[in-house]
Parts: sequence; C-alpha cells; structure tokens
Amino acid sequence: MMQAAFNPLAIFYICWMRGIIILCLLTQAARLIAQDAQWRGPERNGIYQDSLLLKSWPAEGPELLMKVSGIGDGYSSAVEHRGIIYVSGKMDSLDYLSAIAQDGQIIWQVAYGQAWDKTYSASRSTPTLEEGRAYVVSGKGQLVCIDASAGDIIWSVDVDKKYGAMYHYFGLAESALIVDDMVISLPGGEQTTMVALNKFTGEEIWTSEPLGGRRSYSSPVLFTHEDIRLILGFTSKDLIAVDPENGHIKWTY
Repeated sequence: MMQAAFNPLAIFYICWMRGIIILCLLTQAARLIAQDAQWRGPERNGIYQDSLLLKSWPAEGPELLMKVSGIGDGYSSAVEHRGIIYVSGKMDSLDYLSAIAQDGQIIWQVAYGQAWDKTYSASRSTPTLEEGRAYVVSGKGQLVCIDASAGDIIWSVDVDKKYGAMYHYFGLAESALIVDDMVISLPGGEQTTMVALNKFTGEEIWTSEPLGGRRSYSSPVLFTHEDIRLILGFTSKDLIAVDPENGHIKWTY
C-alpha cells in the first residue's frame, strides 16, 4: 500500500493534539521503507520492519521538520502513501480527510461524513490507503472511498444506517480493512455482524449472520493460521472469526 519513502528519514514521529500534526526527525541514517498505509502498519499489529533507527534520543530532542494546522480534531493516526500524508479530523459537524505534502502544504481536504457528536467528539478512523484509493469511516458510520490524488469521493455507503448499527457510549472507532477485492466493516446489531463491500464500487458482497451487540471501539484484522484465513472482529459482546470467502461466522467467544 505505502509505495513511496520520505526524504532521508528513517521514520517520522507524530505528535497530534488539537488539530496540529508535528512530524519530527528521528534519524537521517536511512530512508523510511515502504509499508502498508493503514492503522498500526502492514499486519495491524504495530510491528514495523524499519532498520537503523535511533536507540536513544539526542539530548536536544528531535529536529522539528514542520507543523500543519487546520486539519481538525481527531484521535486517529496519520499514514503515508506515495509520498503524501493522510489524516482525518473533525471540523464543525463533519469528518474531513486531509492530504498533506512533505513540506507541510495541504494538497486537498474533503468532508466524507457526519462526525460523532457526543462523548469525546473527534475523528476516530485512520485512513486505509491502497493503489491510489483512501478508505475511511466517519463517526456516524459512512464508509467512503476517496481518490487519493484528487480528493474526489469515488463511492460512499452509510453502513450504520443501512445495516442498523447500534452505538456504545463513545460511538465507533473503526479503520477499514481491505481483504482481496473487499473492504470490511463491522456494524454489529440485529441485522448482521460484519459486512464486505466491493472496494471498487461499494456494492455489497456478503453479510454475516447477526449475533446482536453494539458496535465496539476496534477495527477488524485478517489472521492466517495454517493457510486458513479468518477475519477477526469485536462487537460489544463477542469476539468473532469470519470466513472471508462468504462471511460465515466460524466461531465466537
């Protein structure tokens, strides 16, 4: 997914509070290697394969490279794809996706859905980037595919309204998962549990049987064990394992 490296950076450190994102230089010994642009890295486990990183910080701290303001409030992470930084943020009542150049200039911003407007209202979704497309989930459950170059919305599906999701106290905090030609979301509720949409068109591919339970504050992950692939996800009351071929729930806990 992530196909371009920064200028001589090994990794960037993101400090984000009140709509300001600060990218700080950790080392100039190596370049940031390409990796999937999604929540918590290639395997969604927080493990990265970068090398030649600093083992200790300089006494004066890392060098400040840039500041960007005007991107909204949020709890999500920023990701890099083809040399561009993408981050979501809440402005007024809407969630926005911002594309930022390495010099700190905002290339484009697009509103992609209604923001969560109750407890701790701010954007929660880290964008998922693949082959020039950005997938992001609004605070009210709109799953949106955006042209990563131009900022145009390719398709949008109101997953939570369509499938009758029920919210917990803090709403939702989901980052979309790409599996093959599908984008995965987990609304829970009484109609279904997990849904798969065509990542190019937004058309429904499959839905899982309903187990009840409200939306959780987690994102689905793809897990492979002995050549068996399962999508793992949570509702408020169940851990579930879903067959990505047909949406059948293989087991619950």
